[in-house]
Amino acid sequence: MTHPDLTEYLLGNAGDNELEATRRHLDGCERCTSELAGLRKLPGLVAAAAPSVTPPAHLEGLVLQAVRRERAPGRHRSWLPWPRRTPRWAPVWAGAVAVLLLAVGGLTVSSLSHSRAPGGSGTAPPPAAQTQRLVATDGSAASGAARIEDGPSGKVVALTVEGLPANPPGQLYVCWLVDQGDASEQQNRLAVGTFSVSGPGPVTMRWTTGADTAHYRLEVTLERAEGSPQHSGPAVLRAK
Repeated sequence: MTHPDLTEYLLGNAGDNELEATRRHLDGCERCTSELAGLRKLPGLVAAAAPSVTPPAHLEGLVLQAVRRERAPGRHRSWLPWPRRTPRWAPVWAGAVAVLLLAVGGLTVSSLSHSRAPGGSGTAPPPAAQTQRLVATDGSAASGAARIEDGPSGKVVALTVEGLPANPPGQLYVCWLVDQGDASEQQNRLAVGTFSVSGPGPVTMRWTTGADTAHYRLEVTLERAEGSPQHSGPAVLRAK
């Protein structure tokens, strides 16, 4: 005895003759009746697996497209006697449930991420920029102000200095990230970049670094323009 397509029967896609034949078959087939009862329980099980959400408007269309593809002419239908054949409803309904679970899961994750955002705005605020003020080590009026914020390739350091004398020929100002324990005999610092000054007016430079700037303070020194990674010249500006 062949068994009817319970998926089409459940979804209401079968014709009138097929619907009537399926009803008559179900009256005398306990196995198909049990399968149908299991299929009817699936929507409730899916609903109980996640918080109540409103499915997206296009979900029904996606499920119906999957069903239509399964029913398309030319697709192989195997009507082998029970229990050798695999019920045809399995891939169709599994695909529908998978689409539904993905949609529900996406909405659930989205709602969680929005609920965790401060202020209820739905989006997390960008991280606050770090600022450091630099003063002259010799007590002069020279000064600097640095703004450090996230960039596409790391931390962007924007340093504005003013009041520094023009650097002598063969020398450059170097901006450093100085860590705790830094000393002349055992240096613990990273060079961010170099710059030149031609007059007392303000000069702004920008560099990008991959270092975690939260652990460092900025310092500006005057060094020989020979590309040495070691600090040897005098400090002229230092973060407070």
